[in-house]
Amino acid sequence: MKKYAGIFVNNEFVVTANYKKIISPMNGEEWAEIPYASEQETERAIKAARTAFPQWKNTELVEVSRLLRKLGDLVLENKEELSKIECMGNGKLYSELVNNEIPMVAEWLYYYAGIAGQLRGEYVEVSKNVFSYIKKEPIGVIGAIVPWNSPLLMLAWKIGPALAARNTVVLKPAIDTSASALLFAHLIVEAGFPPGVVNIVTGDIEVAKTLSSHQEIDKVAFTGSTNTAIHISKQASDTLKKVTFELGGKAPHIIFADADIEKATNAAVRGIFINAGQTCAAGSRVFIEASIYEECLKKIIEKTKQLTVANPFDENAKMGPIANKLQLEKLHDFVEKTKQDGGKIEFGGQRLTIDGNEDGYYFSPTIVTNVQNDSYLCQEEVFGPILAVLPFETEEQVVEMANETKYGLTAGLWSTNISRAHRVADQLQSGTVWINNYRKIHWSVPYGGYKMSGIGRENGTEAIHEYIEIKTIMVDIAE
Repeated sequence: MKKYAGIFVNNEFVVTANYKKIISPMNGEEWAEIPYASEQETERAIKAARTAFPQWKNTELVEVSRLLRKLGDLVLENKEELSKIECMGNGKLYSELVNNEIPMVAEWLYYYAGIAGQLRGEYVEVSKNVFSYIKKEPIGVIGAIVPWNSPLLMLAWKIGPALAARNTVVLKPAIDTSASALLFAHLIVEAGFPPGVVNIVTGDIEVAKTLSSHQEIDKVAFTGSTNTAIHISKQASDTLKKVTFELGGKAPHIIFADADIEKATNAAVRGIFINAGQTCAAGSRVFIEASIYEECLKKIIEKTKQLTVANPFDENAKMGPIANKLQLEKLHDFVEKTKQDGGKIEFGGQRLTIDGNEDGYYFSPTIVTNVQNDSYLCQEEVFGPILAVLPFETEEQVVEMANETKYGLTAGLWSTNISRAHRVADQLQSGTVWINNYRKIHWSVPYGGYKMSGIGRENGTEAIHEYIEIKTIMVDIAE
């Protein structure tokens, strides 16, 4: 059991009145005590960010860039410890964290370190007697709220562009996965960021409400569920805050008959079962052209059966536990409702008991067939390892089926017909479409959703524009 000192304000850890014991999904045991901030304690962090803003917004961009790069270096130097804490908190595979996700945190910080040094205004020629120019200025204090599935990566997606644009930040991680953010706070101090530039407040939904409604928060950046975003939007509306939301998905993953079936079925399995299906980009609906449906379904089932579900520190594990008990219970509800809708469980569908971790939150990778596209399983975000597999007859039909959802975050398709691939991609109502690959993301490429999958974009130069104000200045220079 590790008790964390307190919330992170002004580069110090401030003891709070309350703490919460956190259970690891790996074994169902208490492993950490996390500070539970009150409204007054949250306001203390907001005040610190507001006080730090005037100086930070006037910091030379080369210094901002240097600090972000130093922070990225420290992430790499501490990747093993960060990975261990993240693994304990949400059950993501240690091998995936230490070899992939935590290094990506550093890469995102490096990218925005580079962008910080390139922020420029521009001159606009209006007339010979008017000198007009555009400035890019920081918004102010950002309330950043990140989820439990990829806490540190989502943290980097928020603070990277926010700090590069010279905003100050109050960050709220999900309470069950706050430990890695509090460890990250030490790196912020070591990197040399001034006090108050980044503050981290841990707690429950009341902290999020304070950030969303507080007069001194100028913008809320949130990654999480669509329903939570709706509540945040309502709370933010009283002060007309700017918001960016990266939300849920119900991604269609389309396999045409002319696809490379081996690669496509590998991607279909990885696309849903990585991180136990707990990603917004999970390819939870696989559509297979009728002529190859049986062949592909057989391969998907065979490859799913080969996945080893185990303790996330086990080097042989291909899938770890579900991140929390509530999410585990939701999976049981999805299975029961799917059966009531006539769905056939081809494989899985139940909780697993892992030797030595009997109380852990493990669930089998699950394949479902015989479901309609308008069913509960195919319309609601599962956020877990349950895959619906559906056949289709024509290109027009699968486009209609793919778009038949309130979400529009990501989509994938497999075809060796390049004309068809581009034609279908153009028709999919999705912020990202992957052709002959699935789940590729990059710091330079914008990421976000159509419809109820979000507002605004993360990553790339598009993201930094979500954290700046545009000021136009026009000067009369006539004699």
